[in-house]
Amino acid sequence: MHGRALPPGVAASLTLLRVRGIPVRLHVTLLLALPLFAYLMAAAYFTPAGAAPDAQAWAWGALLAVGLFASVLLHELAHSLAALRFGVAVRDITLLPVGGVSAFRRMPREPAAELWITFVGPLTNLVLAAPLLAAWALGLVPDAGWSRFVEWLGWTNLSLGLFNLLLPAFPMDGGRLVRALLARRMGLARATHVAAGIGRGVALLLGLGALLLGNLLLVLVAIFVFSGASAEEHATVLVEALAAYRAGDLAARIEPLEPDAAARDAIARMRAERRLALPVARDGRPVGFARLEALAHAPPGSPVEAHVAAAPVVPADLPASQAAETISQERSPALVVDAQGRLAGVLTGEDLERAAAIEEILSPPTAPRT
Repeated sequence: MHGRALPPGVAASLTLLRVRGIPVRLHVTLLLALPLFAYLMAAAYFTPAGAAPDAQAWAWGALLAVGLFASVLLHELAHSLAALRFGVAVRDITLLPVGGVSAFRRMPREPAAELWITFVGPLTNLVLAAPLLAAWALGLVPDAGWSRFVEWLGWTNLSLGLFNLLLPAFPMDGGRLVRALLARRMGLARATHVAAGIGRGVALLLGLGALLLGNLLLVLVAIFVFSGASAEEHATVLVEALAAYRAGDLAARIEPLEPDAAARDAIARMRAERRLALPVARDGRPVGFARLEALAHAPPGSPVEAHVAAAPVVPADLPASQAAETISQERSPALVVDAQGRLAGVLTGEDLERAAAIEEILSPPTAPRT
């Protein structure tokens, strides 16, 4: 799976390596789940019925688990390398117990680009499956353990390729192909709404089926797809709606505090204006934010400057969609907007959401947005 927005919780990860400058991360839950995968595979494929896996079975199970997630990694690398060829920056790749996610800083606006970026992921698994299954079918791997490993890895890659390609569950690959095809006729925003609705419907059916079968892993996949569809839909609609705006257009013009202002005076102003933070500027140049939670514990007469928190600073001519990305990446409630060294205002996530909502309401429902 690839996309611009990730479901909640994907940030808690460890960097494993970098490929072409792209960080490859392991989510902490995968580190906890790998021993379970190894045990299940050892018990299923290398242990007689009713017996416990021995050391050799554990080793083969661990090898199968590594082979599975290596196949997922190659799938995601194919997405990411194709994206780089189309000029799309890749933030990182994250491996999870339910698969992998390639996070792009933006999605390609051209449907043809998204079609190719999406298709190469499943294609990679199908290409990997062909020689593995051929070697197993032709008996080219005489050792019983290795033969079973090659067979399992071949069928697994075939399943990964077909599952991602044929299941129309946005934001999985099949759903992205549907979105890219729809975008040619109805524009990116409407196509995303339709594809996300289909994705949530498929996720609900998949989750119900998985519950009836008692398959916990498929239940987790269904939850992941459902939340991912909503997150990706929201991110795409936000970017499309804010396409005509710059950060300076939406920034709130707030009179900044002087660095030597007393904490009590800053608190009084925050209370009067119902604000949790105010920008601080020296001679018109942004310094940072003074936050109420910090000032509340400061001596009343202490200067605001002693309690200023650093804040992301963006230029006034930055596209509003990139400002939204900065807020998400920095996990900051607001940005300081700078106009050639002068404070132009403060931009919050709420400002961006309101502007996007207004554009969504006022845009003709049939107007193409690509």
